[in-house]
Amino acid sequence: MTIKSRTVAIIGAGTIGLTLAWHLHNLGYRVKLIDPQLANLIQAKSSSFAATGILMGCTYKKKKGRSWQLRKRSISLWPQWCASLQRYSENLTYRAGILFLASNKFEENWQRQMLLDRTGIHMRQWDRQKLDSLTPEIPKSISSALFSPEDGQIDPKGMLASICLQIIDKKIEIIPKRVKKITRLKDLWYLQFECGQSLTSHWSILCTGSDFSVPSSESSNSFETQRIRGQSLHLQLANTISNRWEYWPGSVIWRGNSLVPISNNEYWIGSTIETDNRTKGSTLNSLLNRHHIVPEWLKRSNIIKHWQGIRSRPMYRSSPILQLVAPRLILATAFYRNGILLAPSTVEWVLKCVRIVDRRYSYEAG
Repeated sequence: MTIKSRTVAIIGAGTIGLTLAWHLHNLGYRVKLIDPQLANLIQAKSSSFAATGILMGCTYKKKKGRSWQLRKRSISLWPQWCASLQRYSENLTYRAGILFLASNKFEENWQRQMLLDRTGIHMRQWDRQKLDSLTPEIPKSISSALFSPEDGQIDPKGMLASICLQIIDKKIEIIPKRVKKITRLKDLWYLQFECGQSLTSHWSILCTGSDFSVPSSESSNSFETQRIRGQSLHLQLANTISNRWEYWPGSVIWRGNSLVPISNNEYWIGSTIETDNRTKGSTLNSLLNRHHIVPEWLKRSNIIKHWQGIRSRPMYRSSPILQLVAPRLILATAFYRNGILLAPSTVEWVLKCVRIVDRRYSYEAG
């Protein structure tokens, strides 16, 4: 059986599902992209649109284990991905460098330890004098910061829009339906939709969040996920002065907040601050004013747009879940905050898995 005769059903059209669809199609697979939001692909809004696109790999707190390896690999692949995506979108923006602000002694000690531990990575510390050169100003309560030039930020909206246009251009089959059940049928996977229709595929790749589970008969490793509300804001400074964000790096992070300068007087800010699916009136207030170290210019900023979405975080195990749970059935889900960061290493892992399994099947069939 040739690659062109093999069908891959990708369930879920967030960052991971979209990028996998694009790459598998380029390899010659017949891809079916399935998500109930896809009635209009350009207007579909997955939780990925609530991301700020932070690519934080080098400054990850851990320095070993699978998560660290995935981050390192993604950071090394992102320049190549950016170059490829920018061929299709002139509006796609990559911003180099992340600055981590220290608001207490614990964070200052972490930064010093990071400088000692990360040999071979070009990080450096910024003192208060260096921070004072930034406009608009950094709060005086911040005593120092750690700058990582190899990390950065990519515009998630531009990235996803670019991939969506490619999916449309390549005429990848889009199925705007919700999968109700998936079962094994000899060497195929049988997908049943809530509307009563069905299809079969050689591969099924589950990239959904917490609204779909693997058939218990197909997985000995059960898992649970927690629903996390993620959100981001597009803001505008109240006082428009030229050369705003002068000397600022690609993004700034402090106490779980990420701030990304995007134009002369505009910026994004994002954070994950809820653990359920309820909308709370104080959500935006908490995001703008948390930790009592927010500068006045941020508090006075005007909200242009607000994105939010429910993300999935694994319980009792590390994120993400990447697993071949049955023959030609892959789980690639529960990325929590890091779907955009880990997209390159995840795509690489899935493609390697698909190639190995299909090579074995072809050998056995021959």
